[in-house]
Amino acid sequence: MFSMLVDKWKKNSLKYWEQSLEHPFVKGIMDGSLSMERFKYYLIQDAHYLRFFNGMFLAAAELTENDDDRVALVSFAHSLKLGEEDVREFVLDELGITPEEIDNTPISPNAYHYITHMELQVATGDVARIYASLLPCTWLYLDVFTTLSSFSIDVPIFEKFVSAYQADEYEKVLEWQKSLTEKAALASQTPPEELEEIFKISSYEEVCFWQMAWDLQKY
Repeated sequence: MFSMLVDKWKKNSLKYWEQSLEHPFVKGIMDGSLSMERFKYYLIQDAHYLRFFNGMFLAAAELTENDDDRVALVSFAHSLKLGEEDVREFVLDELGITPEEIDNTPISPNAYHYITHMELQVATGDVARIYASLLPCTWLYLDVFTTLSSFSIDVPIFEKFVSAYQADEYEKVLEWQKSLTEKAALASQTPPEELEEIFKISSYEEVCFWQMAWDLQKY
């Protein structure tokens, strides 16, 4: 049973969950109106983001003093890399997005800002801050894609993309991250309100990520 700390963080950041569900990018997946140009740009920027997201777990593994957590973090980082590659591979291949195209597409301003926010937490050496910055991505995604899965999505590539996030394993990952974050937060020297602010910023960054893809944002 959680002490309700992370649940309180989510409750106080629910407006970002609501903004995500109401965002035209997400609604475009829901009703099939999203352009392939925007969807492809999202996938390319997400590929950039996930490289760093995966690295955050490895960074936390180096910093944690808990041996069991270290093993779990390293194992998860490797499984995350393989799992995301599997999820993305059939989508990227179907859309004709090559590794070269991803590498040659610069990271967008919003993606860069989100990544920088997470990396700043690593620089502090406090795993609680790292976990707080990572948790909204998993949590908000699961909630958004669970909602999307309740609709009949007529565009096959969108339907495949949404269904990939409905595995029971994804929910288990969320519960593990929540537990990890809760435990670290209670032991951290960082005040709870600062950790909540880190969580809140990441929640906000999720909304910005949809907007980035919608705008085809570039420098």
